[in-house]
Amino acid sequence: MGKFNKDWPEIRTALDRWVAFLNKARDLDKATLPKQLAGESALTKAVAELERMGMDTQERAIYEGEVRKLMVDTIQLRDAENRGVQQGLQQGVQQGLQQGVQQGLQQGVQHTVLRLLKRRFGEPPADITAKLQELRQEALDDLVLDLFDFTSYADVERWFARN
Repeated sequence: MGKFNKDWPEIRTALDRWVAFLNKARDLDKATLPKQLAGESALTKAVAELERMGMDTQERAIYEGEVRKLMVDTIQLRDAENRGVQQGLQQGVQQGLQQGVQQGLQQGVQHTVLRLLKRRFGEPPADITAKLQELRQEALDDLVLDLFDFTSYADVERWFARN
């Protein structure tokens, strides 16, 4: 590699960058890294590693302590993030189940009311079926109680007009 004599502006290829790095490694540091080498992340990492290797014992201990702290912080952050995601998923599943149970109960009551009306008065008009499906749970519960007082679909229509 001693025959490689290109100056920084002449370096164009990846091979040129690596040979220049190997030839001039002693003179390189992150702060003064030529733009021809700075564009390649592997070379930037190699320069940083050379700097680390050139540290004295005390500097290396400080550096390694900082690296360990960063690793611990990263792990703790990732763990906290995972816990948050898991809690969010659990809450979402629980909320979805509750909504599903409520909807299922409401549909069951609607179905039962329709069956009772059909048995008592015959096939229900389409508008009563549609109105029944729009009722909220509280109104549906009231309808169930009032159902036994009805004598015809006219009573059901009057109930919907009042409620």
